[in-house]
Amino acid sequence: MTGEPSLEWGRLAAFDLAHTARMPDDLVRVWQVAQESLGLKASPIERFGLVGKLQQDPGRIRTNDARKPFGAIFALAVASGTAAEPLRSASRRTATATLLAWARTYRPTGNPIDEWFFVPLLQAADLITPDIAPAERSVLLPWVTQFAISADAFFAAKGDRNPARANNWMARSLLIRTVAATVAG
Repeated sequence: MTGEPSLEWGRLAAFDLAHTARMPDDLVRVWQVAQESLGLKASPIERFGLVGKLQQDPGRIRTNDARKPFGAIFALAVASGTAAEPLRSASRRTATATLLAWARTYRPTGNPIDEWFFVPLLQAADLITPDIAPAERSVLLPWVTQFAISADAFFAAKGDRNPARANNWMARSLLIRTVAATVAG
């Protein structure tokens, strides 16, 4: 670790996929997903569109397609700190590339119904930032910070008595803010 705040996932020793008998099944599955995802190409979009959209709405379909690889990106980030080489380095490169593509494209809006899906990406950023170049961190961490602060403007526009301030919207917003603020320090 480089002294930056972290969710402290606990850096596990490097494990080898060939010797998985002693490994937790969940970790072995994460490595398998990472291995299968090494060719993952990011397809970020500028805006998510889920709220108030029917399943067949083109914006919702586009959003759902864009978020499909989020679990794989998280698995790559986990493998980047736990797997043996060469999976470790390959996973870090792929996770970093996909996260940077999202950071350069997507601008957080503060809409928690659309953005709570980003929590695995925020967690992935936490896992890889200690091990990436400072120039890459300088792109990724400000993007994560935007998730922590964007809800302020979103909820301010809704007014003090809006029910979204006291329902699942706020619960998801607090989740996003907590994870993002912890990762960003």
